Amino acid sequence: MSPPSKEERHVGQRIRDRRQALRLSLDSVERLAELPAGSLGRIEAGRRRTGPADLLGIAAALDVSIDYFFEGLTDGPPPTGGQDPDPAMDPEGRQFVRAYLSIDDRRIRRDLFKLVRAVANDRMAF
Repeated sequence: MSPPSKEERHVGQRIRDRRQALRLSLDSVERLAELPAGSLGRIEAGRRRTGPADLLGIAAALDVSIDYFFEGLTDGPPPTGGQDPDPAMDPEGRQFVRAYLSIDDRRIRRDLFKLVRAVANDRMAF
């Protein structure tokens, strides 16, 4: 596997910092976020990439918004012009994430994620 990127190390460190500030164990956060055993330590070390669904679960377990993990990552201004909007800055995006996280059944959340991704990919193809 390639060495962890700057972004992976940053996100992992932010997860570790928050988990330790809350005095939560790796195991307890893995259970709350419904992650496979042993995976959170690898995420924190930047040795395992995490997808949006897992990152949403970790954010919920640590009681932070998903943008918390990316704070301080860039020194420049936020992206503009032609780039995708940041859902953390959009009220509708935040509502969607809160609604998504309120779904208790992990399978339903995964299916919803796949559906939204498929619709987005279909619309982007035109």
